[in-house]
Amino acid sequence: MHNRLAQEFVIDELTKVYNRRCFYQNVKNAVTNPYTILIIDIDHFKSINDNFGHDMGDQVLKEFAGKVNALFESENIFARIGGEEFAGYFPSSNIDDVAKFSQAVLELVHTIKVKDDRFLTVSIGIAKRISDEALDSVMKRADQALYLAKKNGRDHFEVAP
Repeated sequence: MHNRLAQEFVIDELTKVYNRRCFYQNVKNAVTNPYTILIIDIDHFKSINDNFGHDMGDQVLKEFAGKVNALFESENIFARIGGEEFAGYFPSSNIDDVAKFSQAVLELVHTIKVKDDRFLTVSIGIAKRISDEALDSVMKRADQALYLAKKNGRDHFEVAP
C-alpha cells in the first residue's frame, strides 16, 4: 500500500509519466544552472474529445506520453502538468540541442493517428533559465512562447526571448 501511494505521488495515473508535483519538486531541487524548460500542448485536444469521445482522448494522451517520454534521456524530466499539457526539463542551456529535440517531438507526434486520416500535432514553448531566475518565471516565459507557437499556426515551437 505504501509503495502504491508513493507511486501515485509522482506518476500520472493515466499517462504513466511524472506528474506536475513531481516535475516541480525535481526541477526546484535541480542543481544545474542554467537549464531549459519545454511546455508541450496537444493542438485542438478538445476537438478530439468532442468529435471522437473521451476514450479516444485518453488513448491519444497515453500514446503521446509513451512515445515522447521515450525520447527523454535519464537526466531529463518529462511530466504531464495538466490536461493535455506536458513539460520537459533539460539540464542544458544549449538552445540548438533543445530545438533539435523539439523538432524530433513534432515529427514523432505526426505518427500518432487520431482517427482515419487525422494525425496529432503539438505546439511547444521553450525557455532557458536566466541566471538565478525562479522556476515559476521560467515556466511563465515557456508558456508565453507556447502561446506564440499556437498564435503562429500551431505544430511548431517558439523560443522565449
